[in-house]
Amino acid sequence: MSLEEFGLDGSQDAISGEALEKLAEQLRENSAHIKALRKEEKKQRAKDNKLVTILMRFVKSCKRDDLVALIARLLSDNVPASFILAIILLGNDDIQAELGIKLQLPAGIDFNQDHELQEFDEEHKKPIISPAQKIILNIWTESIIMSALENPYKILRTVRDPEEKVKSSAIQLTAFIIRDYFEQEKIEMEFEQIKPFAEITLNRVFVEVSKRLAQKQIEEGE
Repeated sequence: MSLEEFGLDGSQDAISGEALEKLAEQLRENSAHIKALRKEEKKQRAKDNKLVTILMRFVKSCKRDDLVALIARLLSDNVPASFILAIILLGNDDIQAELGIKLQLPAGIDFNQDHELQEFDEEHKKPIISPAQKIILNIWTESIIMSALENPYKILRTVRDPEEKVKSSAIQLTAFIIRDYFEQEKIEMEFEQIKPFAEITLNRVFVEVSKRLAQKQIEEGE
């Protein structure tokens, strides 16, 4: 729609009735769009407030100063509460229940313990992580990816440093959560092994987020 149609080209001619109607229609469409955006923003703010409330409740009840300090540091870096909650989901049934996310094996999957293919500790020849536990860890990782995709650019900006490396606070928190889960599951692994695993997990998250963003841009451009 050109400026000429609305008589806004600097000429002295009056705006025609048809142009006025077009302008009115455009304004109505714009108004409806703005209202829809505000409604979505309000819903998003309500969701964000709920997630912050859940996270704060966890922090207040947490007896682990190390976890609280790391969560506080991530929040001070403007990392969304949703991403932090996605990390601490693992092994925390209360958080899973509040978010309506259950990290469990899909229905119908049942492993025969006598025929499991397991990773083995080469030195002691004993199982480290069972297939069932691997699936739980993969579901957890996917939940972190999905959380990051809700606000990908902010996540990429706040959880990584200027050199695009994952911040140590995020790695440390993830490592502590994994360690606690392993202890619950009676998985014996030194923290020196868990921390690199946590870093690999978060790097995998960001690679996947970048890949899905790129794919979305390609699809939208078609």
